[in-house]
Parts: sequence; structure tokens; C-alpha cells
Amino acid sequence: MTLTDLIKKHPALTCLTAGIIYSVQFWSDYTFIFAFPGLALYFFALFSCERKAFFRYSYLFCFGFYIPLYYWFMALYPFDGFGFSAAEGITIVIVACIGIALYHSLLTAGVMWLIKFVPENKHLRAFAFASLWTAAEWVLSIGELSFSWGKAAIGQASFLPMVETASLFGSYFICFIVALISAYMGLWLMTGNHKFLCVWAGVLALNLVCGTAILLIQPKTENKTDIAIIQGCITGEDKWRPDYYNHIVETYVYMCGQAADEGAKILFLPESPFPRYSSEDCEMLRPLAELAKEKNVTILTGVLVADDEDRYYNSIAAIYPDGSISNRYDKRHPVPFGETIPYGELITGIIPALGNMNLSESLTAGNDTSLIKAEGYTFAPLVCFDSIFASFSREAVNDGADIIFVATNDSWYKSTRGVYQHRSFSVLRAIETGRPVVRAGNTGISCIIDPRGRIISQTQPMVEDILYGEAFSCNTTTLYSLIGDIWLYICLAFSAGVCGFGIYKQKRKVKTDDNKS
Repeated sequence: MTLTDLIKKHPALTCLTAGIIYSVQFWSDYTFIFAFPGLALYFFALFSCERKAFFRYSYLFCFGFYIPLYYWFMALYPFDGFGFSAAEGITIVIVACIGIALYHSLLTAGVMWLIKFVPENKHLRAFAFASLWTAAEWVLSIGELSFSWGKAAIGQASFLPMVETASLFGSYFICFIVALISAYMGLWLMTGNHKFLCVWAGVLALNLVCGTAILLIQPKTENKTDIAIIQGCITGEDKWRPDYYNHIVETYVYMCGQAADEGAKILFLPESPFPRYSSEDCEMLRPLAELAKEKNVTILTGVLVADDEDRYYNSIAAIYPDGSISNRYDKRHPVPFGETIPYGELITGIIPALGNMNLSESLTAGNDTSLIKAEGYTFAPLVCFDSIFASFSREAVNDGADIIFVATNDSWYKSTRGVYQHRSFSVLRAIETGRPVVRAGNTGISCIIDPRGRIISQTQPMVEDILYGEAFSCNTTTLYSLIGDIWLYICLAFSAGVCGFGIYKQKRKVKTDDNKS
């Protein structure tokens, strides 16, 4: 039995298996190659079945992909410190692992279903497949429910020559390239025609050559300063215990003092190191302000803020050597069902229990880049989830930022792959903008990333550590910083055009057949 016969006999199993294979790229820093056979098998199976089955088989592929991708949500259980019962904790984990996978499968399969309208031309199908897969990634990133985690570029981020072209056209271009290569692999498997082998090998080689060339061009850096990233390693179980608060403050103050004594001039702390809401003057940062004055250092840190109108913010601010505090950056995209209830009244009206699932006070989102100036640098602050959205860092760089600072708290996910995947978003932000990234994680991963996406140094997750290094500014302007996601818009326009043309042809054929009758 040939591969074609096997796929035609078991298309559902093939698509489910292909989705699992595609997810393997996210399991390790060394499994990025699995993206290609996974999508190639999906393409093969899709065009070996009837058009009416496209949605069903696309859904199976996506479910096979998203379930392994989101397995790390299980690390959330049992939500110690939040007062959830065992049943509530299990419910949240099931909703996170399976519910999100079902929802994302629905959205992605809905987009990929449109390929049924593409005319029967092999090259057109390949480009439409790549464009629609890119469009599907974008769909997951829009709206209050946006959670575009399983991006193709993240799966490739550990292989820098493959993703360096994101500095030209952004991470959606990487998605398109991965899907296009895979589509031509699928055509090669389907037909045995070496012409398709040459196409996918040529596209891969061209992207790698361009990526390697970009990687070898050393960015000009200047204004170097000794820094330290403070990784206090306060676990999710301990962080929100009222009786643990003083210990947390003492831990960070002691570690900051130790770093200052070692010569660091700028200290970076993670997202909300002190787990209490402060008034707008950030009085909770007073222990750090006193240390900044004593040691003559600058401290950039996360801080939770509540204003006089009972609005809550997850923010970043700088504490200067004179003890004063900078302007505040407020997190721009709160985590759905973690920091805000998306479409609150609508969602809780349908499922009232979800109103109790928020893991913190509902946050008010910030609305601008709010750059922070300190020690001769202009920092682009990003809080945790903000770092998965390329537009935030691009806007900040266009506003004049020369270093990106990501403050995060991934303690909920311990040392699972979710922590490493989240770090990879910072790698992409560095490549896209041509700016170094300083990333401070409560339990890790803390790291310093150069403008080409190379991780200069990093900590291990779930350990208390101080990461020493140098901050430096870089004013290189990438093409992506100038043009943004124009490649995405090209993919959307191409998808709409080719699908619309296909629908027109099908209707015209039906009309012609009717006339003949």
C-alpha cells in the first residue's frame, strides 16, 4: 500500500497525526524541523479527500496540534493561594487545556476551510495554503480573546537563520515561508514530481541564506552599562500568601543590594515583585527607592497600581538614584480569564461561573507605549503577555526606544515548555525591531538578548538567581519597523482574491451547465 493509498483510506487519522507532528516543534529547542512534515502531511491529506470534508479534517489537524501545545496549562493546578476548591481548579485546567484547543481549532479550521474555493491549480493551492495558514495565525491574535501562542515563528525561533528574515517582514512572513515549504513538500509527496522538490528546497535555501547573511551583520552597539536581572523565584503558591509578603520584600531588597555591591548600575525586577496594589504614587516601592538612593542605582520594576476610581493596573516604573519614580507603563493586553474577563457582560451572562474564574482583579489596559528614560537609555517596557504582540514593541521602537524591557511572571507554569515558548517571543521581538531585549522573570527565564535574537546569557527556570551582564543601545532600523505587517496584508488580500475568484468560477460553471441543460 502506497502513502497515497494509506492517506486516502485514513484521512482523519492522517490529519490528527499530522497535527501532533506539527506540535512537536514546540516541545524542544531542537525539534523545529517537525513543522514541515506536519504541515506537509496535512496538505497531502486535505487535497486527497473531497472538498466537503475540508473543514472536518482541518479541525482534526488543529485539535491534534493545539492539545499538545497547551498541555502546560496543567501546571496551573491547584491554584494555591486563590481559594479555589479542587473541583474549581480542575475545571479551570480542563477549560484551559481542552476548551482553548477546541476554540482555536474552530477558528483555524474555519479559515483553512476557505481553501475549498481555490481553483484546481497546484501552485495556486500551495500559495493559498500558505496565505490562509498565515491568516489563521492572525485571526487568533485579534479581539479580547486573543491568544496567538502557537505561532510558526516561535517553533523556529531556536534556529536563528530561519527567522532572521522577520527583521524584514515580521513573524507572519516566517509563518508563510514555513507553510509554503510544507505545501510544496506535500505536492512532492503526492505527485513524486521533482519540480516540487526543487521549489521547496529552493525557498528553504533562499530564506536560510538571507537569514544567515543578516545574522552575520553585526549591529552597531553603544553606551554599555553593567546591569543585573533579579530573579527572586517566588513561586505561585507563595507569592499571594499574606504571611509571605515581608519575606518577598526582604528577598528582593537583599538581592538588589547584592547586585549593586557587585557593580551593577541598572537593576531589573520582574512583573509585580511585590504582590500588593499600590496607590498611584507607587508607595509600595519605597523599600526599593531607599535602596536606590543608598546604592546610587536605577531600578526598573513591575508594580501593581490601584487608582482612586478603583481601576487596577499591572505596570512598570523606574526608580531613580535620588529615590524618585518615573512615569508608569501600564500593561496593554491583560491576559484573558487571568487578568480580565473578555466581553465581560456577554460571557458571564452566558456562563455565569466564568465570572469567578479571574485569577486577579480585572485590569484596566494601558493605551500607549509610555517609554521610560533612565541612565541615558530609552526603554520600551512590556509586561508579560504584551511581549507576544509584535505591534507593541514596533510602536515603542518607532517612538524612540533603544532597549526593550520585558517584565514577566511565569511562575504558574514552573519549568514546562510554556516558559521556554514565552521566552521565544522575546527573541522574535529583538529580531523584528533590531533592539536588545532585557527580560526579567520572577521564576525565569530571565535573559539578555542581542538585536539579532542571540541569547547572550540566561537563567534556568525555578531557581533564585542574579543574572549579570551589559545593557547597550542599538539604533538600527529594521525594514519591519518601517513597514509593519505588510506581508500579512498581502496574504489576506491574496487569500480573499483567490478564494473569491474560485467562487466566481464555480458559480459560472454551474450557470453554464444549467444553460446546457
